[in-house]
Amino acid sequence: MIIHKFGGASVKDALSIKNLTRIIREEIREDAVIVVSAIGKTTDKLEKVTAEVFAENNNWKQSLHNIEEEHISIVKNLFSKNLNSATEKIKEIIDTTKRAVADGLHLSYDKLYDQIVSTGEILCTTIIHEYLQEQGIALHHLPAHQLIITDTTYREAKVDWEATSRQILTTIKDKGSLYLTQGFIGGSGQGARTTLGREGSDFTAAIFANILDAKEVRIWKDVD
Repeated sequence: MIIHKFGGASVKDALSIKNLTRIIREEIREDAVIVVSAIGKTTDKLEKVTAEVFAENNNWKQSLHNIEEEHISIVKNLFSKNLNSATEKIKEIIDTTKRAVADGLHLSYDKLYDQIVSTGEILCTTIIHEYLQEQGIALHHLPAHQLIITDTTYREAKVDWEATSRQILTTIKDKGSLYLTQGFIGGSGQGARTTLGREGSDFTAAIFANILDAKEVRIWKDVD
């Protein structure tokens, strides 16, 4: 098995996601886990949303709406058949984030940060999964927050290696298949999402590689 990690610049727009699809079709195929970051600068924009929420600045609603529209714009440039389904899933994810804000105003900054900022990776893998399905590429879409179990040191969570190993090995039974998951994020095991620290997607790839005894990790960069 090989673990492939694609950063935000590698999936920054519709053209990049089409290129990712070509790479998967021609060079990855099966027996792999694909770890993907948030699209482009989405993490930075979600950090801005978090700051606005805690400053009691209602601009956060418009900022989050702008992120939603950017992702819907990418979807419109990608899909021919599954456009409505992909659009509705983006809206559902954004609605979940809005509820996290409403329910989490009493939380610490760091905990609410993780609930908001982790939205970026979830949006990205949802779009990619829907598009790959439309292109006839079969793969399993795995929620990283249910596989990478951590403590509650929000924004820099520490991995519970025993629980994480159990979850990953129980879920990824067929190593001849193709799997897609999110970088950067984990879960507390109590329902809350956590993050592994900025630029944490490489770490996610290494976690999967270690537990699955992978042959190698490939970090794909947005270069010629």
